[in-house]
Amino acid sequence: MTTSPNPSPAQQHGAPASARGPLRLVLLIVGLLIALTAIGGATLGGIFSFGVTTNHESLVHERFERIVVDIPMGSVTIREDARLEYPSVRIESENQGFFPGSSATTKTSNGVLQITAERPFPLAWTGGGENNITITLPTRSGDVLEQVRVDNEVGDIRIETHIDSVDVESRVGDVRVSALQSAATSSIRVATEIGSVSIEAVPGSYRILADSDFGKVSVSGLTNDPSEDRIIDVVSQIGDVSVRAER
Repeated sequence: MTTSPNPSPAQQHGAPASARGPLRLVLLIVGLLIALTAIGGATLGGIFSFGVTTNHESLVHERFERIVVDIPMGSVTIREDARLEYPSVRIESENQGFFPGSSATTKTSNGVLQITAERPFPLAWTGGGENNITITLPTRSGDVLEQVRVDNEVGDIRIETHIDSVDVESRVGDVRVSALQSAATSSIRVATEIGSVSIEAVPGSYRILADSDFGKVSVSGLTNDPSEDRIIDVVSQIGDVSVRAER
């Protein structure tokens, strides 16, 4: 199901209607194989577990305007807390299985807070290298992050903060983005292969593109204006997509 003002180029030049049924079936099978691979890796990692779980939390004293998270496996949470004076980064690393991955590292440079972890080889069926990231930001009047970019293979993603731009790419996992009240919000882009997507945006007009091959699509409380510069572009191959105004 797709919600957009006009057919996309892919829709205009894509497969004929008679071929879409088999194409959707192929996409469903591929998606299920990806999910089984991820689940299988976690299962084998638990059976042959001889690694450790470590927790590390640190404060970030350098100023930054952008956040970049690039990890192969693990959840990502970005939130706010009015009690904090400085941003906090918590990393829970689980390294176990035959091919344990590396723990995530944090660095701040040129206004960018960057959290990365190497992708273990092979990623599938290893059960190792999972990093669960929690970034907590102080709630300050007038402060708006310029950009948050998250790229992971497996894991849920939750972003709830004052933000201008969000860019998320994931293969397996649910994604939830809540752009807190800020007139600066300009773009929200989310793409996942398997998982539901929920977007809460500042009320107003956007160019809205919402699509799911196998799932329900709903848009409410926002004005869809094809001429708007502000854009919400959300797609899930297998999973429901919800786009609504922040309550």
